[in-house]
Amino acid sequence: MDARVLISAIEAVHQGDYLIDPIIAARVLSELHMDIPQPPRVEPLTEKEMVVLRLLAKGVDNQSIAGSLNYSPYSVSNRLRSIYALHVTNRTQAALCALRQGWVTLDDAPK
Repeated sequence: MDARVLISAIEAVHQGDYLIDPIIAARVLSELHMDIPQPPRVEPLTEKEMVVLRLLAKGVDNQSIAGSLNYSPYSVSNRLRSIYALHVTNRTQAALCALRQGWVTLDDAPK
């Protein structure tokens, strides 16, 4: 190693910096990246499912959703089944998923 490079490395470490060989750094980062769990992929919803999900996240019950959208209660239930395919199992989880995805905000909630 060139003396100037060695002196520069020693000064950097003395100042609190870390030195790591680029090849080793690439391997470490590659290993770390493999261990990071990826969030489940959220399938896109249809616009009608999004409307139902937004109302659900606002706390609107199925009967009221059906009435406001001119749907039958069965249509609302079918849309909810599609929404639950997002890796959620109930209304609360669906509302939280909508918040996390940015599809609704807490400002959307009724006052």
